[in-house]
Amino acid sequence: MFLCSVTQIHRIVCEEVTINLFNLVINPRSFGQSVENIYYLTFLIDDGVCGMDFTEEGEPVICDSVVCLESCLDDGSRGIDNNCQQMLEFDMATWRCAIEVFNITHSVIPHRL
Repeated sequence: MFLCSVTQIHRIVCEEVTINLFNLVINPRSFGQSVENIYYLTFLIDDGVCGMDFTEEGEPVICDSVVCLESCLDDGSRGIDNNCQQMLEFDMATWRCAIEVFNITHSVIPHRL
């Protein structure tokens, strides 16, 4: 189940090129699965398979590592800092708010039984 979920998230990120973090991980039917999706995503980010960036509007997006690297270089940065860590506060109130703000009606990552 673990490897299958991580592989599935990787496939989605590669297909989408960039995707809003909340649209990717939020399952509007299940807070617990949303938390699990974030957990699985952290392995892909830690392995350098994908990365997190921000749009000009400040929205967090997940992108393929090549796209994130190109974005960093375009901004004049020296590339992705592998030692950089991000913290994400995610509770049920944040989950509900993200569903409403981003109008999430279905889960990009299929619902698990």
